[in-house]
Amino acid sequence: MDQQILEKTQLADNKKEVYYRLTKSGEMLAFIHSQLHEQARNRYMRIFAEFNSTELETLIRFLHALAENIKSH
Repeated sequence: MDQQILEKTQLADNKKEVYYRLTKSGEMLAFIHSQLHEQARNRYMRIFAEFNSTELETLIRFLHALAENIKSH
């Protein structure tokens, strides 16, 4: 709210519940954020396209093993 991205509202007959909504600046920021995610996704898909299915399966096995190792420590 300090950055004027969100605004807080309440109903006149219900001061217990608080609602938040994006301001115009917040909506623009959310749109930019979404676009950046899409660009990153497209970059990752181009990288994945460089590997065949066997290589991808090996990478997946490695990442699963790595995640399990991290969880156990």
